[in-house]
This record gives sequence, C-alpha cells and structure tokens, in this order.
Amino acid sequence: MDEELAGSGSGSGLEGLRQRVELVGGTIEWGPGSDGGFHLKAVLPTEPSAG
Repeated sequence: MDEELAGSGSGSGLEGLRQRVELVGGTIEWGPGSDGGFHLKAVLPTEPSAG
C-alpha cells in the first residue's frame, strides 16, 4: 500500500475522496444533478504522476 495515499484524507466522505483523487493528479466534481439526482465525476490520470 502507498503510505502517502494511506495517510491522506479522513478515509470517508467526499472530501476524503477529493484528497485522494487530487493526490494522484486527478480532478473531481460533485453536486446536484440536472435530473434531481446527484452528480459525481472523477477524472484520473492513466499514467503515474512524476514524483
């Protein structure tokens, strides 16, 4: 297990997920959906980030 990933965030909830996604160089957005539901979109890199 990657120790940097294991030590990031609270481990639960959207904020913890956001921290993990951003840690690997991705982006995430969430909120009310146009259909009355909930919208969640995460984009993760396909290549490992440098560092």
